[in-house]
Amino acid sequence: MRLIDADQLKAHITSIAKQRGKKATTLCKLIDMQPEVPERDQVINKIADVLKTEGWHAWQGSIGSCNSSCEGDCSLCKKYFCEVVDELIYQLKNE
Repeated sequence: MRLIDADQLKAHITSIAKQRGKKATTLCKLIDMQPEVPERDQVINKIADVLKTEGWHAWQGSIGSCNSSCEGDCSLCKKYFCEVVDELIYQLKNE
């Protein structure tokens, strides 16, 4: 699947149709009927939000308790977890 600029495609189709003395109304309507895809950054940000909440709780529950390096202060582990998520998101956005 490829993401395309639907407005640009419609303009191109309309231009070709005009050159041939025709209309592209029906085809443009079909393009408009297709579902829109959310912006990439919106999806990435939503994933980050979910990871930082549900992901943190799932990870914390899977290990049973924090490791000894944080001396029982779970906020330190959560801070580190969120920093890792932020780094992953940064990498995704800059691919």
